[in-house]
Amino acid sequence: MAGKLITLPVFRKAYQKLTDEELIRLYKRRQDTEIIGEFFNRYVHLIYSVCYGYFRRDDETRDMVMEIFESLGEKMKTYEIHHFRSWLYQVSRNACLMKLRKPRREISLEQIENQRTLIVENDTELHPDNGEFKNLARLRTFLTRLKDDQRICIEMMYLKKMSYREISSATGYSLKQVKSYIQNGKRNLRGFFDHEKYES
Repeated sequence: MAGKLITLPVFRKAYQKLTDEELIRLYKRRQDTEIIGEFFNRYVHLIYSVCYGYFRRDDETRDMVMEIFESLGEKMKTYEIHHFRSWLYQVSRNACLMKLRKPRREISLEQIENQRTLIVENDTELHPDNGEFKNLARLRTFLTRLKDDQRICIEMMYLKKMSYREISSATGYSLKQVKSYIQNGKRNLRGFFDHEKYES
């Protein structure tokens, strides 16, 4: 990937030690722009990658990244954010798509294909919890019925909000194995939930 972004300095080193969730709560209270700068330094390369996949031009990509971070403060005031990385990824995707849909913008077949590829690649990496199993108490009960590898991966994704790549790093399973265990585990869990509904 061509081009290189200049990161913003962080003036308060204390911010570097805080988690994303702690920074969000602090921003809602103080609305300190240096917190946005800390998020910039943490995620600029991720967002650059997302935007570059849509525009394939360094200048347009840099402009889009700055637009996203300039609007971030206002969005953080109003949105309820549970997993910042996944939320920021979705915000970035939406911003890119809105930009591309503006009048007089020509989108080539190559750009469309790049968008499809990017979505698949990033969904594989991030894969945020889609809220499919909202009853966590019942989920925990049914998890004990799964095979160990399926249970471990499902717990990490739904209860710990970890991505495919994070689960792979934590368990030593390959990404292909993680995806398989989660897919099979989810299928088994749906069966348990459906069976319970049928009997009730």
